[in-house]
Amino acid sequence: MLLSAGRNNTQGPPSCIILPIFGIAGSGKTTLAQLVFNDDAHSLQEYNFRVWVYVSPELDFHKICQSILRQVMLGEGKKEEINDHGSNSDVAGMEHIMKCLQELLNGKKVLLVLDDLWEEDSIQLQLLKSMIIFLVDKVDVIVTTCNQAIAWKVCTAGPYKLNPLGDDTCWELIKKSICLEEQNEELEKIGLEIASKCWGLPSAAQAIAGMLDSRDPTRWEKVMRTDMRDISFGAYLPSRIMLSTFNLSYMGMPPDFRLCVDYCCNIFPNDHNIGKDDLTHQWIALHLIETFKILPATQVAEDYIRRLLDMSFLQTAKSEHARVVEDKGAILFTMHNLVNILTHELRQSKRYSLKTNHCGKLDNDDYARALRCVGCSRMEINNDTFSSKSCLHVLELKESGVQKLPDSICKLRHLGYLKISQFSGLVTLPESFGHLINLLHVDLSGCSGITNLPESFGDLIHLVHVNLSGCSGLVSLPESFGKLLNLVYFNLSDCTGIVTLPELFGDLVNLSHIDLSRCHRLSETLEVLKRFVKLVYLDLSFWSCFQGIEKCLGRLTNLEHLDLSNPCCYLAQQHSNLQDIKNAMGKLTKLRYLNLSMCLNPIFYHHQSQEESLQYIQSCISGLSSLEHLNLSHNSFLFDLPQSLGDLNRLHTLNLSGCIRLKKVGEMKSLKFIALRNCQGLESCKFVVRVVDDDDTYSSSNIVQLEDVNCQELQISCLEKVKSKEEAQRIRLVEKQKLEKLKLSWTLDSIRLVEDSDLLGKLVPPPNLQCLEVNGYNSTCLPDYLGDLTSLQELKIICCKQLIYLPDSIQKLTNLENLCIFNCPELEKWCQLEDNKKMLAHIPNKNYEYAPPYCLLFYYSLIFTFLQLLAHVLLLGVSYVEKTE
Repeated sequence: MLLSAGRNNTQGPPSCIILPIFGIAGSGKTTLAQLVFNDDAHSLQEYNFRVWVYVSPELDFHKICQSILRQVMLGEGKKEEINDHGSNSDVAGMEHIMKCLQELLNGKKVLLVLDDLWEEDSIQLQLLKSMIIFLVDKVDVIVTTCNQAIAWKVCTAGPYKLNPLGDDTCWELIKKSICLEEQNEELEKIGLEIASKCWGLPSAAQAIAGMLDSRDPTRWEKVMRTDMRDISFGAYLPSRIMLSTFNLSYMGMPPDFRLCVDYCCNIFPNDHNIGKDDLTHQWIALHLIETFKILPATQVAEDYIRRLLDMSFLQTAKSEHARVVEDKGAILFTMHNLVNILTHELRQSKRYSLKTNHCGKLDNDDYARALRCVGCSRMEINNDTFSSKSCLHVLELKESGVQKLPDSICKLRHLGYLKISQFSGLVTLPESFGHLINLLHVDLSGCSGITNLPESFGDLIHLVHVNLSGCSGLVSLPESFGKLLNLVYFNLSDCTGIVTLPELFGDLVNLSHIDLSRCHRLSETLEVLKRFVKLVYLDLSFWSCFQGIEKCLGRLTNLEHLDLSNPCCYLAQQHSNLQDIKNAMGKLTKLRYLNLSMCLNPIFYHHQSQEESLQYIQSCISGLSSLEHLNLSHNSFLFDLPQSLGDLNRLHTLNLSGCIRLKKVGEMKSLKFIALRNCQGLESCKFVVRVVDDDDTYSSSNIVQLEDVNCQELQISCLEKVKSKEEAQRIRLVEKQKLEKLKLSWTLDSIRLVEDSDLLGKLVPPPNLQCLEVNGYNSTCLPDYLGDLTSLQELKIICCKQLIYLPDSIQKLTNLENLCIFNCPELEKWCQLEDNKKMLAHIPNKNYEYAPPYCLLFYYSLIFTFLQLLAHVLLLGVSYVEKTE
């Protein structure tokens, strides 16, 4: 199945398929490759040779070719000739090996496994691919690697990602390892708890199993309570492999990149999230990133984060909410639990300090460069707290009730990053705050008691990032704020008390990110927005009805993210202000994210017809060819969607939750996420199954999003992309009592990862279904539950070429009036047999037709068009001859 999926997705020459398997160390990549390599299935008998090569950290073409030659010659029974080939590592020796391999492998088919590939250089990887293609006429290659970037560089088919196992699966592995077959509830309960410590890694499960050699519950409870950091990893081979793999990755990093990793290891507690922007600015403030004239520091940091994600050192934090739930543009990361444990040795640096729920005074540490205090409610903060911390570059203080910051904090002249978050009692900042002249990043989010900022705030001329979100007591900004000419990011969301902006605010022309959510009292001063032509992100949610919004938006042609959700429109004038935004939308051609949740309600309420509302949406989105995420949720007067929405080829997320009057959702092939919760009026839905994550070809599909859909007519196409029976079961089709018409379609001749019969067996329709169409189904019989659909009036079976008979239960369908079978040759023959005609005699209308394949129809249409053209030319010729005579 692994290799067949690779053939289906191949992007290289058909004779060479390179399918990488990637995942964190210990996830079972090599084990999976071994299972394929050693499989004696009929499909693998076609290989003349199976060759396994351990690549090692250093890519050596000579060693690879030599290993292939040895194994091929052994397979040919030429053991005595092995030592005569390839002993030299010079160019001549390499040429001789390659010549021998070409002769031996001419016309042969080879399964080649390249285990543990570490090379990241694109040129070297391309040379590797070229060498393989040159040596072997027909070759299927499986590559194992820990690095996702390597997988994508070397592949010709979408890489296979090994995701973590569930706790239940880890427990089954442990039981198998210790041969625990008898039922023991006490051990079962403890064992499941222990399995949760495996982080989903088979190797970790195997290592922990080695500690459970007895059946003593007391011993097991001791293991359960053991902190994984206290386990001696040298004691178990799988763990040693994981540790050595991590060390290879770490030691292979450039020095400045390694410094960034050291910082993460010291500052990340277990299961703690950190924002991408926070991490970037902390690295920069600590001067851990070398700046180049070509690449700015933020771009270098972006590249480092991407590489850490590829190596599984960092992971994107899992949200508790659905993927379609809106965010505020923040991307959160966490460090993998295994990496946290394996990097324990790196956490000896006194330069970086993390305090969680610290009680009392801070330690005197003259050389600390970064200090993060999470939970400061019991921490003693006085005038001398930061006197001995003169080397600090990063300071984060979170959650405290102190009313005043000590003046000593303003003497930290090296400080580049300052976050004082959720200090609910804080009223003001020291007047000397402007002395922190090296500050790049200031975050005062959640300091709801602050009423003003000191005038010296404007002296922080190097600031690029200011976050004042949740400072609800803030009334105004100092006039000196207009001096922050390097400012790129400005967040004023939930500052409900602020009334005006500084006079020189419009001079901050480098701003690319502005969040003014819920700042509804600022409406009189926002003409200034049109000056920020570099703006990429703009959030005006919960008040976007101000006069002149059309002119403001029309100038911001670089916008990629726009949020106009939940406008507060109470007056007729405000409705007309919002009505005009459609004129600006057409100019925002770079827009990727658009949130119009509840935004259309005050507009559509005053429209005379549904057609007028449909034209309004059409005019809003028609030019947005770059749009990826669209939120139209809770627009109660939205009855229909424009057909042009399906033409937005990059649109992958659409939120229609709470659109209670929406009647129809058409086919949109690019969509991966669609939210249809609480769409009570929905009558018809066309749904295309897609893989959720394109970077992970084998991740789950989006069919589970149909769980909230309950309409009268449902069409589900591309069912071959469903990844498991469980996904189909989750949508609970049988419970959708409103469903009357159902169409289920597979793409013809496509590779399936789930057998069609298994999948259709889980897609059980409700008994009140009236019309069922099955298209492209690739199994021999329909499920027996067909006889339970006693309300069925019409059954269509189309292009099901493997279908050879109908179940006996079809005789129970006494209400069935129409049976249509198209392009199902074997089933049509079955229907013509006398005994089967009697079985179907109760159906009044039966239609059996064999339609020619689409390609033949296309061919016939071409011939017809050509003949028409030829006749036209002949007529012109005759006409010309008559005129000349």
